[in-house]
Amino acid sequence: MAEGTCEHLSRYKFALQYAKGRSVLDAGCGSGYGAHFLKLEGASMVYGIDISARAIGYARQNFLAEGLDFECTDLTKTLNLKDRYFDVIISFEIIEHIKDTAAYLSNLARLLKGDGYCIFSTPNRDINSPGWSIPHNSYHVKEYNASEFQDLLNGYFSTSVLFGQYPSRRIIDLRKRKLGLRKMAYDGKLAHIYQSIAPILPNRLRRNLVDVAGAIYLMFKKPSSAGLGEKLDFSDFLFIEDDFKDAEHLLAICRI
Repeated sequence: MAEGTCEHLSRYKFALQYAKGRSVLDAGCGSGYGAHFLKLEGASMVYGIDISARAIGYARQNFLAEGLDFECTDLTKTLNLKDRYFDVIISFEIIEHIKDTAAYLSNLARLLKGDGYCIFSTPNRDINSPGWSIPHNSYHVKEYNASEFQDLLNGYFSTSVLFGQYPSRRIIDLRKRKLGLRKMAYDGKLAHIYQSIAPILPNRLRRNLVDVAGAIYLMFKKPSSAGLGEKLDFSDFLFIEDDFKDAEHLLAICRI
């Protein structure tokens, strides 16, 4: 499993302890693979919502299961769903994309049952955009550090518990190896590959050239020494309550 996919799905794995046997709204479900995972792993019903018609079209075509449905709609607009309808609401890596957070959070709070759980995640601004007045990621409207995130959620929910999401030591080591390959490409060991390929590629592809050179380099390395083909799993991401100083992502469990 690729690191990005594993990182995202690990949040769904974490949420599964609340979702099993319950009705779930996946608010900002994207292409639907997380919603599908929850349904297959025991949620009684999962309803996925996303603003992207393309993403919802993909989800409807590729993730079919009884009790799993998808709708294309805007989470900041009036939602045609009953009040207090869902046992669990999940919204992972969405809030940083939303300008009207008041409408978004009010909608989700309205849909959550009185004894339900609303689970959010977002990148930690202190790690992802340190010192930046605007998010480093151009697709993000606003990023939050731990205190900002909790203060925002506390305006709509009575209780919020914050966790930090951390990569395992294995992932950190793999990242270092990848950075080592990049460094070798620039420092000479792979420079001849870089220099021979660069002139024949369009400019838009050159920014990925070091990764291409690294892949070629790995083809000639012994598997035992390459170390970048290791399969990742959910155990490669950790969620630690009240520990978010150096967390790459923040996760909050909220109740009304």
